[in-house]
Amino acid sequence: MSAPSHPRVTLLEGDIRKILIALTLPMALGIVFVIAIDVTDTVWVGLLGTDELAALSFCFPVIAAIMSASMGLGVGATSAIARAIGAGDEQRVRRLTTHALILAFVIVAALSLLGLATQRWLFTQLGAEGVLLDLVVEYMTIWFVGSAFVVIPMVGSGAIRATGDMKTPMGIMFTAALANGLLDPLLMFGLGPIPGFGLRGAAFASLGARLLTLVATLWVLGPRLGMLERVWPRRMPAADMLGSLVASWRTILSVGLPATMTNMLGPLAAGVMTSLIAEHGTHAVAGWGVSTRIDSLLMIPIMAMGASLTPFVGQNWAAERRDRVAQGLVLARRFAIGWGLGAWLVLALLGRYVGGLFSSDPEVIAVVGLALLIIPASYAATGMVMTVSAAFNAIDKALRSTLISALRSLLLAIPLAWIGDSVAGLPGLFGGLVVAAWLTALIARQMGASLFVAPATRET
Repeated sequence: MSAPSHPRVTLLEGDIRKILIALTLPMALGIVFVIAIDVTDTVWVGLLGTDELAALSFCFPVIAAIMSASMGLGVGATSAIARAIGAGDEQRVRRLTTHALILAFVIVAALSLLGLATQRWLFTQLGAEGVLLDLVVEYMTIWFVGSAFVVIPMVGSGAIRATGDMKTPMGIMFTAALANGLLDPLLMFGLGPIPGFGLRGAAFASLGARLLTLVATLWVLGPRLGMLERVWPRRMPAADMLGSLVASWRTILSVGLPATMTNMLGPLAAGVMTSLIAEHGTHAVAGWGVSTRIDSLLMIPIMAMGASLTPFVGQNWAAERRDRVAQGLVLARRFAIGWGLGAWLVLALLGRYVGGLFSSDPEVIAVVGLALLIIPASYAATGMVMTVSAAFNAIDKALRSTLISALRSLLLAIPLAWIGDSVAGLPGLFGGLVVAAWLTALIARQMGASLFVAPATRET
């Protein structure tokens, strides 16, 4: 019996609007569950004391860097596997999935060894010392040892999303968030015969929750979907096996490395922006911090839409369904604009009231209100940029996506924010960010205009 021409394909036929909605909603909930794990850790660690909370804060930048690398690798895996699915190459799907997990293991082993060997020096450079440094090392030693439970499931979830299945990764992350929420107080404070481990308990709780994601992800990829093959296929010479492995890694990293660079640009730009805002005082930094958290929550639907485009565009591009790619991008762009403008209107009306939920300081509330009046004017533009960037990642043109992100985060945002600050203070600084976002959106749309157009409508 011959194999089907398009095994596992779920995105090449059917109503595009319904498909994108079905992909985006579970992805948005999955992002919420990821955020919930970090929030839960922070809440419970805060009950341990100020030293423990400060120690966890020192850990966040290093963890965020490794998570950014993991997400970039996951994007590379999603893009490569989705294109293999769209092309109907079942053997390549299994090979890429298996080799992506091996790559994740190699990378996490290197990062773990490096982290364990250098963590005291690293966190000393970040400013931790004395009791704080000891607490950081307690937490991060456990985190580094269990980092495989973080990286491998993220890459595996990318492989699952490549099939068009967003519900399963969402379910896995929900289970992890629930387990983390239950284990945190149990292992941090103890219960009955179970002793409390303090800050180490938070690390153990995260380890246990992530172990569940590892087991669940491997089960889905293996027995359920059959997307894994023998690590060393029978009768394959070592040279051929190594060549196949390297070829797969090259395909995955051609998107994964630029995607990782893109993920790193945001925190870098945020650091520079914080230093600019710090010149206006502590209340300005506090208000900026609150507004950025509101931004991250309201951008979840647009982020989810961007992530959903990678498997959709990848499959349809490989199947030469350029018409569906073009229609999908139009729908995604309309959603980004509609959501962005709607969120801006709501925050313009309620921004000051939102600030009052986080602080009683009138100066902080004023900064939050100002930021939420101006910065959300960029949401629609940011969504348009995410749409084009996700499409470039999906068709193995990730360097263009990185260029767009660098343009938005560094080359335009920082200079325009500095100019605006020099001319009009904080309102000018926030306005510079909005101008940078819209300029980037126009450039991004122009970059994708000739590529992502349905053949029937393209000019000759």
